[in-house]
Amino acid sequence: MNSPEWITISIGCIACVLNGAAQPLFAFFLVKIVE
Repeated sequence: MNSPEWITISIGCIACVLNGAAQPLFAFFLVKIVE
């Protein structure tokens, strides 16, 4: 792979992790607020 591809892949992986963690984090904080 070329080096520009690694930049794109790493940005995509970080965005994917943040997108996947958004709903569980929202649910966790919502439970903390409701308690």
